[in-house]
Amino acid sequence: MNLEKKEELEFQDYRFKTSLPGIRTGIIFGLVLYTISGLLDNLSFPDSKEIIFLI
Repeated sequence: MNLEKKEELEFQDYRFKTSLPGIRTGIIFGLVLYTISGLLDNLSFPDSKEIIFLI
């Protein structure tokens, strides 16, 4: 039982370390796309930017 728990903890540690860069990349990519979308909305509709940012 103790060996299985040790193997499981090692696997969890390995999985965490290997998946973290991909998760961080996805979050940064999403923030960049969200920022670009906000800038394009502001350039496309400068008169109604308050309403568009609410949507």
